[in-house]
Amino acid sequence: MGKAGIQIYTLRELANQDLPAAIQMIKEAGYAGIEFDAGMIKRATPHQVKEWMKHANLSVIGLTLLMPELNTILDPMIDYALITGAEWLVMPWIDEKLRRTIGDYENVAQRLNHAGSQAIDQGVRFAYHIHGYEFMDLGGKRGFDVLVEQLDPSCVELQVDTFWVASGGFDVCEFSKKYIQWIGSFHLKDAASLSPRANIEVGEGILDIQNIVYLGIEHGIEWFIVEQETTTRTLFDSINKSCTNLQQMLINAQMKET
Repeated sequence: MGKAGIQIYTLRELANQDLPAAIQMIKEAGYAGIEFDAGMIKRATPHQVKEWMKHANLSVIGLTLLMPELNTILDPMIDYALITGAEWLVMPWIDEKLRRTIGDYENVAQRLNHAGSQAIDQGVRFAYHIHGYEFMDLGGKRGFDVLVEQLDPSCVELQVDTFWVASGGFDVCEFSKKYIQWIGSFHLKDAASLSPRANIEVGEGILDIQNIVYLGIEHGIEWFIVEQETTTRTLFDSINKSCTNLQQMLINAQMKET
């Protein structure tokens, strides 16, 4: 059965002030695991994270890293993942100056393939998180087209962000069906509106999150990761609402499977 996780960026202010408190809040809200945001290697030791997560009985889904960290040997991040038990390293952002041309995207793809190969060789999965700008036209070709052509699916998985795929003008379910064999996990970010862009708690918006969960469960996806950038609710009420809705979707999907 699929599991409900959360990207800790959703709780970024609390996490930056008191990471153990953020972890405990996530536990109390009902989640099974956390995907950590960038910069963890400077904020806490892997042994601290492992202990805090063990105390909360939560899984470390993944660790986020950024493009500059691909310029150096990945061993520190891989070691961090191995100590904490993180399943993935996830690269979610390409700086604008590195994605202006088709050649830029080809270079990014080579770097991601190299990093993914390093991670896989040491037992850690590697994923690229779709963020929406990849769908911009670069003169007859999109950055995403280049990534699809150049990335090696054996070492770089896709992490689909429902909000950003929808913002790019795609039907998220159809897009995900097309690439489902390449997708390792989903970021579930619901939309109150796509124009203007505004997110909302999972299951409360206009995106067909339930069918994404159906698709994921059908194809053995384990982690469905909530991420929300802004909310009008209190922080706990927001993450708890998303978790409650997601857990019901997971139950619905499991019942459909049986």
